[in-house]
Amino acid sequence: MARKKKEERGTILDAIIEIEGAKTLSREYIIDSLKASLVRAYIKTFLKNWSDSLVRADVDIESGKIVLYRGKTVVETDDEITDDYIQVAREELLERGIDVAVGDLYEVAIPIETILEERNGQRFINSFTTCFKAKLLDAERKALEEIYGSKKGELITGRIEQYNPETQDYIVNIGKMNVILKRKDRIGDETFKIGQDIKLCIIDVTSSPKGATVEVSRSDPLFLKRLFELEISEVYDGTVIIKNIARRAGERAKVAVYSNDPEVDPCGSCIGLNGSRIQNITQYLGNGREKEKIDVVKYDPIDELYIVEALVPGTIIGIATRDGLDDRGNPVKIATVITKQGDVQKTVGKKGINAFLAYKLTGYKIEVKEIDDALREGIIYTKVDDIRYRASIGAYNVAPKVEEEVIVEPVEEVIEEIVAPAVEEEVVAEPVEEVVEEVVAPIVEPVVVKPVKEEPVQVETPKEPEVQIASSDVVKMDDLLSKLEEEKAAAEKANKGKKPYKKKEEKVEVVKEEVKNVKGMAIYTDEELEELRRQEELEEEEESYGVDIDDDYDEYDSDDYYED
Repeated sequence: MARKKKEERGTILDAIIEIEGAKTLSREYIIDSLKASLVRAYIKTFLKNWSDSLVRADVDIESGKIVLYRGKTVVETDDEITDDYIQVAREELLERGIDVAVGDLYEVAIPIETILEERNGQRFINSFTTCFKAKLLDAERKALEEIYGSKKGELITGRIEQYNPETQDYIVNIGKMNVILKRKDRIGDETFKIGQDIKLCIIDVTSSPKGATVEVSRSDPLFLKRLFELEISEVYDGTVIIKNIARRAGERAKVAVYSNDPEVDPCGSCIGLNGSRIQNITQYLGNGREKEKIDVVKYDPIDELYIVEALVPGTIIGIATRDGLDDRGNPVKIATVITKQGDVQKTVGKKGINAFLAYKLTGYKIEVKEIDDALREGIIYTKVDDIRYRASIGAYNVAPKVEEEVIVEPVEEVIEEIVAPAVEEEVVAEPVEEVVEEVVAPIVEPVVVKPVKEEPVQVETPKEPEVQIASSDVVKMDDLLSKLEEEKAAAEKANKGKKPYKKKEEKVEVVKEEVKNVKGMAIYTDEELEELRRQEELEEEEESYGVDIDDDYDEYDSDDYYED
């Protein structure tokens, strides 16, 4: 029996030492909690509802001695005692050589061994254990809240202690306690070995009846933000600000940044030379089959431009925003973006991840339309280049809604035509000068460039030499006409329809000279001369209707001729 009591006593003292080493509690607090638990258990077991001010405990951790003291009020004689648990006679004390005054509090020492030997000794132990554990849990919860509550949102290093194959959770020791790294809080399909050190981010610290709970994660966007601060000095010192992070851990992340210093490129600072800084960050993002990709985008206070940046690598040529409702009827902002033909897949991304992260980053639900579909559906949008231009001159401070764009868009077009850069003005002016030259140049020449309008009213003066040839100076007219037609066709082909009348006259004169040298040699018969006269009469008749039989009408057969 005595051996069993010795083992029980040893268990209590060993527990004190073990708690001191394992918990985040000081030795003083453990001893104070032990004393309070002993007092509470003694009162509950033996004194019922009496005040704990009558009982105190003394624990010597070095010697392992535990003593409880029960206070008794001193009365004069034994006849005045009504409860010997709380009263003692003065005459009894005087017999033991203890002189105390009536009404004083006299403490009776009760060794722990004596308490355990009493009938309710086991009940006392159970009560003490329950009370002591409750105090330790409450103290530990407060201590952990104080320690890790101040580190909420920060990176810590933990060591893998255990793996649960059923839940796929890891038990990680973070110094003062163990935490659970759940499957959903890991990056992709990453795995760890027992004893491996890993980085974690403290997301939250909560309290429960069982103690404090520290929630840790590696998949939270806050974990990625802390890595940027760890690896990029401009982010750490506040020169580059991380506006927002959207992330699907293990697949892709988008980080929106801007700079407080106009001379510092926020995106370039985060990416680093040849992507060195981003590569350093991705080393911490798991050991799965595929590394998580990070897009660093420039934050813009103009919503439309912010959305365009967030949808990189998609190429956006226009955008329209409006207010709408989601599937549950909640208000949501919607952005309809217009892409080039065949660029929808790149804008939306694999399994829609690019558009999803852009939505998380900007707060706008993304709808993607190709340019042809947008025109067919009559979607009114603003060109991205127009938005950038207006933003550059300070005329685009507020993100317009679709309804506003219906009115604003025509105004924007007029402004662009008036306030155009000098290069654009030259481009518009040049064609005007060319048109003037084309109109003025033909005025000097005897033939007009466009025969459609001029031919019906022209009187062909060069016809006179042809009529005169058929006089008494006999010539072979068929050869002459064929030569003229060949020359005329060649001239029209070279000069686009212009008739070289001067050359005709020269040719006619040469022929006349040749005719004079013939000296009346008869070539035509009477029937041929009659046919020539008939041909002359036919030509004169057609000429009276404004028709020139020598004109080439092939150019009128082309559909292009009638196009304005």
